[in-house]
Amino acid sequence: MFGQLLKSFTPVTCFSSSSLWDIIAQNYQEIGEDAWDRNIPYAVTNATLTAQYHAQLIFKHAQTKPYQQSQYGIIDYGAGVGQHAYYLARSLHEICCANNHPVDHFVIYLADISPKCINHWRQHPELGPLIQKGLLKPLPLSGNWLQDTQMIANLPHDQH
Repeated sequence: MFGQLLKSFTPVTCFSSSSLWDIIAQNYQEIGEDAWDRNIPYAVTNATLTAQYHAQLIFKHAQTKPYQQSQYGIIDYGAGVGQHAYYLARSLHEICCANNHPVDHFVIYLADISPKCINHWRQHPELGPLIQKGLLKPLPLSGNWLQDTQMIANLPHDQH
């Protein structure tokens, strides 16, 4: 019975080069933020406690010598509905205020392949203002790993 399930859909290759990747990417681009209504398990990574912990680590790392003088970029790959980035931005803002540190030292890139997600972020009542302030920046991905990596390498600061 299980032998039939082991049939290969495509030849062995890097997942981002497989036919399955294209099918999944196209489906996700069509569905956009509604994908999270279909039980995608993201509760742990999008919890406020997780974001607060990430913000503390990021703030501490940004205080080290090579990162003190330039804007500190954070990339949220597959940002989806933008919930983690929102909680992270909120936590970084609180930490910066408590430490008398400018919050504009940080920029969080919301990176995703779905144009629907990017439109969702811009129209969201809590994400939109953070995008307008420059703390959050939408970053459309193509789904082509090498192309996206090159684009990210050309951003104006080190990425984390």
